[in-house]
Amino acid sequence: RPAERKLLSADDAVFVRLIARRTWRFFESFVGAEDNWLPPDNYQEDPAPVTAHRTSPTNIGLLLLATCSARDLGYVGALEFVEREELTFSTMAQLNRLHGHFFNWYDTKTLEPLLPQYISTVDSGNLAGHLIAVKQACIECPETRLFDVRVVEGLTDTINAIDAEASALGSFRQRTDVVTVRQLQDEIAACRSILQVDPGERLSSWIALFDAVGRRASEIEDIVNALVHEHGEVSFKELRWWVGALQHQIKAIRRDAESLTNWGRLLPSVEKEIKDADNEWAPVLRLLQQVPTLAEIPQLCDKALVQLAAMQDNVSTAAGQLTKALEQSAGASSDMLSRLSRL
Repeated sequence: RPAERKLLSADDAVFVRLIARRTWRFFESFVGAEDNWLPPDNYQEDPAPVTAHRTSPTNIGLLLLATCSARDLGYVGALEFVEREELTFSTMAQLNRLHGHFFNWYDTKTLEPLLPQYISTVDSGNLAGHLIAVKQACIECPETRLFDVRVVEGLTDTINAIDAEASALGSFRQRTDVVTVRQLQDEIAACRSILQVDPGERLSSWIALFDAVGRRASEIEDIVNALVHEHGEVSFKELRWWVGALQHQIKAIRRDAESLTNWGRLLPSVEKEIKDADNEWAPVLRLLQQVPTLAEIPQLCDKALVQLAAMQDNVSTAAGQLTKALEQSAGASSDMLSRLSRL
């Protein structure tokens, strides 16, 4: 008989996603240029902070797959996903190997194999298994819409982490000369409310949502900075980190929008400008308001450019702006598709 399937409750789902978001924090905090985009083996918090600047094939495989998961969960944008994977693969190509096999331990700063040098079939197998899954993620990535519920849920997870930290603030910090913790909680709630509004399938609505969340995130940052100024940074270190993470997430999403769907921000002003124009604009606007997958963008841009070229004499300003934006997005998306295929 088929096993009984138990679904998570809404509260349990929030709890599990918060764990996932905190797990990704390890990788976004410790995987960087200092360690050549390789994951340190571990981070010791007590009795004193210590980062283990060594890594293994298992660790590397986990990083590559965790980055795919972060993309699936909405924690990193499409461009950031490709860039992070590229940087790690580039470092892997520089590592000394024995008959093609990675050694079991490397110094993440010098990239030298650690003594005693040996090959582990367990770790090599782990890396091979992870790479199979990473390959499938790279194959599927171009077929995923750039903006969908995944992005909203990813932002919500980070806001929930901010809320958890804000709720833990002590009562003696309830007021500064300018702001209160209550105002901070109100801004967090407002940010969450914005994400509960479904932008539908209109590209310009998604961009408006990102702008609205960005404004609220800036307000949250200002309030936290005021609290830090009043009471010192130590007690607000965690809260500031999560606010910075939210800002980074929004920046990454906006970067995807500006690079890969550069025409989206122009659509409201174009629609306003051509409101009295004839109906030949309707097909191109319907086309451009779609939220595309990465794979669809080059063809979408080419189709829209052909339509715009035929009507350029009607509303030259709008057509000219869109033409330039579409050409830029077509180039950026083609470049990204090429980079994905090389991973």
